[in-house]
Formats: sequence, C-alpha cells, structure tokens
Amino acid sequence: MTRKDSNIVRGKGAVPAKTVQDNSFAYPNRDVDPLRVHLHDPSRAHMASSIGIVDAAGCYVSDEVEGALQELCGVPSALSGMRLNGLVELGTYTGTYPNITINTTSIAHINGYSVDISGKTYDFSTGVDPVGGLATSIAGTYYLYVETNSSSAEFENLVASTTLPSVAAEKVLIARITHDGVNYTVETDARFFVRDLDRKISYSARQGENADAWSEGCFANLESAFLWLEVYRDRGAGVTDEYKASLVVRGHHVLSKEITANIGYGVHIIGDGESSISTSMGGFTGTS
Repeated sequence: MTRKDSNIVRGKGAVPAKTVQDNSFAYPNRDVDPLRVHLHDPSRAHMASSIGIVDAAGCYVSDEVEGALQELCGVPSALSGMRLNGLVELGTYTGTYPNITINTTSIAHINGYSVDISGKTYDFSTGVDPVGGLATSIAGTYYLYVETNSSSAEFENLVASTTLPSVAAEKVLIARITHDGVNYTVETDARFFVRDLDRKISYSARQGENADAWSEGCFANLESAFLWLEVYRDRGAGVTDEYKASLVVRGHHVLSKEITANIGYGVHIIGDGESSISTSMGGFTGTS
C-alpha cells in the first residue's frame, strides 16, 4: 500500500510520503508457480480422486475418477474386454521330446485374470489333440498353447494341436513345435505379450531392459513376430505382395538361428530409437 504520511525515519530525515507502492509486499510469482508445477508434472496436476464424473448411464457407485477405476479393476469381465489373452511375463519352456515344462515366473493373462503358468507340463507321448482327437505322439507340427476355454477339461493347462487356433479364440500361444516321434526337430517361439496391449497398436519386437513389459504388439523377439506374421496375416482376396505389414523393432536383436518366414507379402521393418538386427549364426529365408 502507498504511504500517506512521513512517519518512517530514514537517517536524519523521513521517508517521503507515497514512496511504498501497493505491490511492494506481494510475491511476484504468486500466480506463476502453480502453473509451473502443473506443466512440470502434469500427471500429478489433478489427482483422479479430485476429478468428478457425470456417469449419465449410472454405471458406477463412485462419483469421481479414482473410485470408478477401482470399481473397474474389480470386475474381471471388464479387464477381459479391454485386454486380449496372452503372456504378461516370460512363458519360455524347457524339455526334450516328449516333455515340455514352462519355466518359473511365467504369468499369463486369461479371461481377465493373471494366472501363474509356471511348471505347467505337456507330454507329447500321451497327449491328445483337442481339435482332431488324434494322439500327439504322431509325428507332425503342433501349436503348443494354454487352453483358455473355461468349459474345457484342460482349462489353463498346456495343450498341443496341429490346428492353428484362431485369433478370436485367444489361446495363449507358447510355441510351434515339429517332432518326428523321437526328437523335436523344429521349435519356433510363438509368445504374444499383452501387458500394455489395447488392440490398437502395430506388431513390435523389443529387446533390452524389461522386454516382457515393453513388448507392445507384442513380441519379445523377431522369431515370434515373424511366426505371427506368417500364420495370422490375411491372405484373402485383394491381399497381394504390395500389401505391407509393418514390424517396429526396438532394441538390439541378435539372430542365433535362421528365421524361416513364408509370409507371402511385403513386410516393412522399422527401426525405432536405438535398434539393430545382427546375426551370430542366423538369418532370414522364405518369401517377403
């Protein structure tokens, strides 16, 4: 505020009247600092619990965003609808013919739930193809996957079939395995990760730190990505070699064995950030 008198003493005299301005005691960044905080940490600018929702359809008990999210989290069917079945962590296996054992700390997302599939086993010498009904001891190429049909006697267990499951069936693929009745002759990684999948992103293969979590579309390596491109891409009318699929590659991939991909159409491999494909013993064959 402005001084209206000269009662303030300065040395031997007095401070002249009206020399202290109105804004002298105001903090000049008073209105700027909150904006800076908002810009520097936008995710914390407004907590979900402080944001209201209209909820015109009356879907939630809560009237704010955080509460509504917690309600969604508790409904498996809602999660299932937003995320495909697939792997969340690891999903590798060990074993020689006729046995397969899923390695420890393997987690799958099945029908809205996280399921520990560590230690799940399959025996080709005693198994039965759930589609054809034939013994899996018969030499051939089989798709190994976790059964996701809750009405099946093998629900959440490993099964093997010569029939490729449809994408719509949402089986949790582990590998494509060929055996001759004595040994596994060809084993191809088929793992598909869904940790951050929202059905709207491109195929990608990523290597590096925490690859399971960051493989979005959703492969931890090129082998599994090319398998999916081979077996699931559309070969219907109008699809020609000019129709290209895009494979986004992140991180440094080293091919330890040859990848055979008879995909029959163009593939556009895109490097994102620091990315590379090198070979120790492997390479590519097939059509592309």
